[in-house]
Amino acid sequence: MKIDVKDIDDTPKLLAHLQAILADVGGVVGDYLAMMIRRRIEKQDPTWPAKATSTLNSKAYGYGAKWKLWVQTGELQRLITARVERGFPTMVKVGIFDHEKAQIAYWIETGTTKMPARPLFAVVADEEVERVVTIARTELRKRI
Repeated sequence: MKIDVKDIDDTPKLLAHLQAILADVGGVVGDYLAMMIRRRIEKQDPTWPAKATSTLNSKAYGYGAKWKLWVQTGELQRLITARVERGFPTMVKVGIFDHEKAQIAYWIETGTTKMPARPLFAVVADEEVERVVTIARTELRKRI
């Protein structure tokens, strides 16, 4: 007895393109998170400890200039990007990559012995979990 199997649901095609689909969706999610992180910097988080008076009065800060936290030149903000690592699972990473300023962002995020932590990346990621899930579902539906 011979049985013919017909591809009526495009499952093989879906599987062949799954990594590309997940990478596309990851790119949309990563771009959204990067945007929300930059927005948090612009709005400033009221829970972040203020900069020390000695920092604000230093020459580097223009002697009393009211610099925003996470912003001195704006370079850190511009360096925040998203990366997608293909595979199973597909990973979305948002941060500052392959740049010397990544260490500065880490110190601001986690704090040092002389500076309190001003968390940004982890806080935004936690706050945006539900929205990220919604975005991922919507983008997957568009592509499948």
